[in-house]
Amino acid sequence: MTEEVGLLGRGKIEWSFGMMYIVDRFEGKYGVLEDVDGVMTNVPISDLPAGVREGDVLVRDGQEYMVDAGKTEARKKKMKEMMGELWDD
Repeated sequence: MTEEVGLLGRGKIEWSFGMMYIVDRFEGKYGVLEDVDGVMTNVPISDLPAGVREGDVLVRDGQEYMVDAGKTEARKKKMKEMMGELWDD
């Protein structure tokens, strides 16, 4: 399945199962997750993987959220490239 990545991470990302989310921020006892359509969802931090950080890519399979380290790193790299393009003249 191929979907658009939301919030500053525009582009195509492939994954093979579950729903994909980006950790946008933390507010109190909740993590605010953005899905591929740009919809924000509040999820109790207790339901998220230990050590999850803002900007991490999460995949949800059933009721479990898992950090996808490969996609997180690819997204960070892409965003860094995009930021560099903004400042290059």
